[in-house]
Amino acid sequence: MRFLILFLFILSTSLIQAQEVLLESKIKKSIENVPAQVGVAIIINGKDTITVNNECHYPLMSVMKYPQALAVLHYLHQHNQPLSTKIFIPKEALLDDTYSPLRDKYPEGNIYMPIAQLLDYTIQKSDNNACDILFNYTGGVSYTDSYIRSLGINNS
Repeated sequence: MRFLILFLFILSTSLIQAQEVLLESKIKKSIENVPAQVGVAIIINGKDTITVNNECHYPLMSVMKYPQALAVLHYLHQHNQPLSTKIFIPKEALLDDTYSPLRDKYPEGNIYMPIAQLLDYTIQKSDNNACDILFNYTGGVSYTDSYIRSLGINNS
């Protein structure tokens, strides 16, 4: 009976590994002619099961806007400031060469806007200028990085 259980375990492990190799092969084949650097990670039960191009360092794009929002909320809490705290936004802060519904709505800038509304532009509309304005307000990217690391998140 033990031999049968051991045999079935080894067989199932081998089948799972074969399926992973086949899936990884299919992923690589599907991205081989894509004119971009593509990375794929499949995570099951908190463990990298399959990774393709995992050694590359990819630009963060908008994925850091959520951690930034957490850090902004922490900053406001630490400084006893409400979400209604208004920030002055000069025209110079509304850069032309980036995605910005905020700039599109207020092209002349020189306005005051509550932090809650800037967070809305950052998180819901993925506005890059609002993101930069909030970074400047809290002390930069290093503040967000320090705050996120203080939560025990240390992977780079």
